[in-house]
Amino acid sequence: MPKLVRILSSRGIYYGWLVVLVASLAGFMKAGFTGYLFSVFLKPMSEDFGWARSAVAGAVTVGTLAAGALAILFGEILDRYGARRLIGIAAVVMGIASLGLSRIDSLWQYYLIYVLGRIAAMGAMSDSLTATVAAKWFIARRGTAIAIASMGSPLGGTILAFVAQFIINSYGWREAWAFLGLLILAVLVVPAWFTLYRTPEDVGLTPPRPRTQTPALGDGAAKEKVARPVAEVSWTFRDAVHTSSFWLLTSVFSLSLLSTSGITFNLVAHLTDRGVSSTVAVATLGLYAIAQSGGYLVWGLLLDRLDAKGIVLSTTALTAVAVVSLWYSRSSVALYSSALLLGFVQGGIYSAGHVMWAQYFGRRYLGAIRGLSLLFQTVGNSMGPLLVAMIFDISGTYSWAFLMAVVILGIIFAIMYLTKPPVLAAPSRPRY
Repeated sequence: MPKLVRILSSRGIYYGWLVVLVASLAGFMKAGFTGYLFSVFLKPMSEDFGWARSAVAGAVTVGTLAAGALAILFGEILDRYGARRLIGIAAVVMGIASLGLSRIDSLWQYYLIYVLGRIAAMGAMSDSLTATVAAKWFIARRGTAIAIASMGSPLGGTILAFVAQFIINSYGWREAWAFLGLLILAVLVVPAWFTLYRTPEDVGLTPPRPRTQTPALGDGAAKEKVARPVAEVSWTFRDAVHTSSFWLLTSVFSLSLLSTSGITFNLVAHLTDRGVSSTVAVATLGLYAIAQSGGYLVWGLLLDRLDAKGIVLSTTALTAVAVVSLWYSRSSVALYSSALLLGFVQGGIYSAGHVMWAQYFGRRYLGAIRGLSLLFQTVGNSMGPLLVAMIFDISGTYSWAFLMAVVILGIIFAIMYLTKPPVLAAPSRPRY
């Protein structure tokens, strides 16, 4: 048993909580290659070089599709070797890419470097895989663990968006990219490499399990109730992908990313085009990220007690309300309120989704299973920003993008309503 694991265990602290915190830190530090900070960099970079916004957003699409193409590989690496290699190496790539972006002077350089950073952030360090890291260490309190691991990305988006905007306003966008690169290399690489073990069983621990009350039989009658650990079933990759549940869940979360990623990626540009100050626009985006981070925690606590599918349904409906409100809002108070609602319910959708994947398919091969789903989710995530930017380039307005998002959310609700847990008959041989 490693020394740090032994020290924490001797003090009654489950090591899985440290794993969850480092996974959350990884989400925090990847913010530069997510929609939170892209929205801050979009306008100054496009204006400085004279590029169309769709040209700048195109790198997001290419990078996200490339990350999706490699998602199964990343998932299998996570299952076989754990998060240490995956996140540790990705952190180095992402830091160097951020530094590289501060030195670009042509569109092809921007695409090459941004795509590499995007692959690291949205492939090896995707929200799906960092949530899978938490899911592998927890069975009981899985909702809370996944929520904490997932909080890092929106929290990083909140804080680093304001920091990046301040640096851009004071010095320029090149200096902002350089700062982010140095921060990633200084803060994330060492913790990821030295703390992220593959599973609790690898270091001699047993994940805490939920317990159910069952009658203890004696003399043919139930005399008392005894707490027994709930049995865990892990689906192989091959079995999982032959279920309708896998494809329905994949459709739900792919469409969910499609419906909202384009809005968040272009939000600051959309608001400033309407005459909103850059400070209010960034504050709106920041409040969205804060609310999403807080939403992860609140919904995560609720997920230890409530049905995950019901939470996805209710938060999807509320997302549609929030998108419409954000679409029509004009005052700063209305914008802030809409952003808070949207972020809070988005935290619920994705927290519940991460829990559903683990509940439906178990821990052992979850990385590969989520990797395949991530391939399709990245298509939605990549197409959203590009579609919205193209809508703007063609029509000169973002209104049609908001309408598209509302329609897609209605489709998501219908698909989730039809989704049911899979039933495992006879498991096949493992994929590896």
